Amino acid sequence: MWHSFDNGSTIGQTGTEGVILRDEVHELGARITMERKGDRHYAITCGIYGWFFVCTHFLESDDEATWLLMRERLVAILDIIPYEDDPEVESKMDDVTDAITEFVEQFG
Repeated sequence: MWHSFDNGSTIGQTGTEGVILRDEVHELGARITMERKGDRHYAITCGIYGWFFVCTHFLESDDEATWLLMRERLVAILDIIPYEDDPEVESKMDDVTDAITEFVEQFG
């Protein structure tokens, strides 16, 4: 489930790509942030905790559909990350890597 990061305290602060408009965290370990730089430039930055994975998608509007799609795709990745004691952890990790690669190709 998604909820506001740090109880919404980051909203209005300056992030790496501009002023933070939205900032959410998922209970399974992902974060997604929308920032505005100037009047017409936006960025959605996201990542999964514990993975060397951060992706920034640049937009010319605060596109709600893209925001929701990126959140949905992040959850799909979170849902396939195996536990360390899973007997099929190695093959499942390949699936996670493939899913992250597809995400970056679509949004990066």
